[in-house]
Amino acid sequence: MKNSFKSLHWRIAIGCAIGCLVALAVLWSLVQARKFHTKRDEAEMTLRALAKGSEDFHAEFGLYPTGSAEEIIQILTHQLPGGGPVLIHLDYSEGKQPVDPWGINYHVLPTTEDKPPEFYSSGPNRIDESCRPGSDDVYIAKQ
Repeated sequence: MKNSFKSLHWRIAIGCAIGCLVALAVLWSLVQARKFHTKRDEAEMTLRALAKGSEDFHAEFGLYPTGSAEEIIQILTHQLPGGGPVLIHLDYSEGKQPVDPWGINYHVLPTTEDKPPEFYSSGPNRIDESCRPGSDDVYIAKQ
């Protein structure tokens, strides 16, 4: 009788320990999922700001800014020669290009003066996949 009682206590203790471990694993995965969405949301907010700045540039000058992502961001975040407004304000160190939440520079798909630049982030895997379907790149589709 004592052995079966002792055995029952061990089974309950092991069951509780396993239950606690499962609960911790579920909680950890929920926190990680939220962290991913927060970074993705942050990247999307910056991409929307860059798109709006490009549209404001087009409204002001009748063409879209062209060049590399770094050149276009420089145009949109600094006062243009001859005056005019700074079109967008991004929080980043002077002399450096703003980076996405995963620490990688933003990218731009090829563009012309007649077509707005389309910016994107490499996403969590930090690999530039040029927004291919199935990639984790963060991209704001034109509407």
